[in-house]
Amino acid sequence: MRFSLFFKSQGLLSATIIRFMQVKRFLSQPDLLRQYVETIRAFFNEGHAERVTCDKEDGKPDTHTPHHGIVRRDAVMAKHRVVFDALRHVPGDPSFNSVLLKCPKLDANLLKLLVEFQCHHVVLVADTQKSYLQ
Repeated sequence: MRFSLFFKSQGLLSATIIRFMQVKRFLSQPDLLRQYVETIRAFFNEGHAERVTCDKEDGKPDTHTPHHGIVRRDAVMAKHRVVFDALRHVPGDPSFNSVLLKCPKLDANLLKLLVEFQCHHVVLVADTQKSYLQ
């Protein structure tokens, strides 16, 4: 994924490559590799991720978020998912989470929100299935 932020990212790129190379179970479980690749390709197809190259035309730095696959054998639906490690960093470089600005809490007064929700005749809702990618 590409983010226009103010820090160098070469360290996170190398951390991502190291983590990917350490995942040896892909070699012994080709079905797991296929599912992982399909999930990552879906991120690209749906616009949640962009291919990042080392040669930059606009001069803006990119960051790479390390990720790995999680398999839940007891799950009925999503047995495989990709987990992003935004806390991962290399010495001398910040993690992705450490440079994010903190927003105000949206759930500060949940009771007030629920009461106001019932007062309206028309309410809009959204599918938040992949809201974590935004």
